[in-house]
Order: sequence, then structure tokens, then C-alpha cells
Amino acid sequence: MNPKIFWLLAAVWLGAFGLVGSAAASKIGTTAQDNPYLAADERELINGGENMFGLTVDARSWSAPDIRWPDLSAGLNIGSEELYYYWTRENHYSVLPKATLARPLSIYVGGDSIAGGPALGFRELAKTDKTILYFEDVKKSTGIVNSWFFDWETYLQNEISDRPYDVIILSMGGNDWQPFYKGPSTIAGTEWIAEYKRRVEAILASVSRPGRLIIWVGLPAFRPVLLKKLPGVVNAITKDIFASRPRTIWVDASEIVSPSGVWVKHLTDSHGLERQVRVSDGVHYQWHGAELVTAAVWQQILSSTD
Repeated sequence: MNPKIFWLLAAVWLGAFGLVGSAAASKIGTTAQDNPYLAADERELINGGENMFGLTVDARSWSAPDIRWPDLSAGLNIGSEELYYYWTRENHYSVLPKATLARPLSIYVGGDSIAGGPALGFRELAKTDKTILYFEDVKKSTGIVNSWFFDWETYLQNEISDRPYDVIILSMGGNDWQPFYKGPSTIAGTEWIAEYKRRVEAILASVSRPGRLIIWVGLPAFRPVLLKKLPGVVNAITKDIFASRPRTIWVDASEIVSPSGVWVKHLTDSHGLERQVRVSDGVHYQWHGAELVTAAVWQQILSSTD
């Protein structure tokens, strides 16, 4: 037999019996086959194991196009956003699908060190609740104002926006009591507030997608004298944006861990026990404070599912 004809017949035979596909699939592994959200580079760890972008951010974009967020104007013939929910949700209207073992919710937490509160809380939750996949991306000393140091808008647009996250939780602003570089210099002045609002709106626009919930966790009250005014100023801006837009929620962390409107180190829990909620630096969360904030955020997520 002609060698060319032999190899052609062999290729047809292998394809017909799916052996080529099976060999390719075996490289991914059983778990990845069952859940395409896990078919990621093996070097990326999930559920808070490590920063998922440390090794692969420049290597590739995660996941196949067919499980990315749909662009309703891209000719997919699924109509309006309302129609998208109607056909993809059991109750026909929820932003998020129900979290299940077969189809977990993919949750991303990002921001400056103040985001370490919800990051810690969801890291612990993911250890026991297998209906969520959790990714954290906390970058210390960053924020809205100091984009010369780290530009969250560009980063989220280029590296996060098209990854298949159901929920994106952001919290930042603790380092923002400063002038804008080559911009408004009067902190909390009219121009400063306008530029701050513009940047937060740009961040929201960069990650907003049909079928995705965006949650902004506001700042708690601070103790340091130089930072006492900061939460009130930036919370007013972020609340105005996230409390009124579709698919967005604003969570008031100050109400949760600073119920009197001022910084406190301890709160009394439901059992009458005094629990530490903030650390001594007057800015960050202690474990129980992180737990309380995470519980509030998780409740908002659940209320947005099927």
C-alpha cells in the first residue's frame, strides 16, 4: 500500500474513534474535564494558594473564548441583557447562577492591603465551601490616586476583565490621602474628588460584564489622625457609584466594624463575647473583623444568585 494512503487512513481511523481527543484531554486531567473553569495552567494555584498571576500573567490569557463573558453586541444573537438572564438563569432574572459543585462561582478579590480583610475571609470560606473557586490579588501600597506606582485601571482591563470571574470584589483607598501626580493637588477638593470619581468609574467600566457581579467594599473608620477624614471622603464617592449602577453593590465596612462611626478595636459578638476586629495600626482588620466583612459580602452574593 502507498505509505501516504496508509497514514491518511490511520488518521481517519484515530479521529473516528476519538483517540486523538482522548489523548489531548488526558493532559488536562479529570477535574479539568468536569469543570472547564479549572482547565488553567497547572502552575496557577486556586483557592488562595498563591497569587494566580505570579507565573503566567505574560504567558497567556486564561480559558477558551467560549467560556468568557459574552459581549451582547458581538453578534451572538442572544439579544438584550435581560434576555440573556432569562435563558441562562433558573429564575430568569438573577445576575449570578446558583453555585454548585458542578458549576462553582468564581470569585476574585483585589485591591490594596485593606482588601486583605475580605481576601482572608474568602480564603477561609473556600476551604470548606467547594461551590466557590477563589482567587486573591492583594497589592500593598496601591490605590486610586497613585497610579504612577500601580495602575489598577489598566491592570484590571488587561489582565482581569476577560477572565471568567462571576464575582469581582474590590476594596482600596487606604493610601489615597495624597495629591494626584500631575493632577489635582488639593486633597478632597472639588477637582480632586472629580478625578477620583472618574478613575473609579473607569475601573468599574473595565470589569463590568453581563452575568458578573461587581462589589466594592468601602473603607472602615481609621484611627490615625492624618487619615481620619479619608474614609468619609472616598466612601461618599464609591458609594455613589456602586450603589446605583446595574450589577454593582457597595458594602459599608465602616457600619460593620465601626458601628459608632469611629475606630474601635473590639466589638461584642452575638454571644456577648468581646472580639478584636481591628489591629493596632488603626487601619487594617483583625481576623474577626475580616470575618464580619466577608459574611456581609457573601450574603450580597447569595442574594444575587438563582
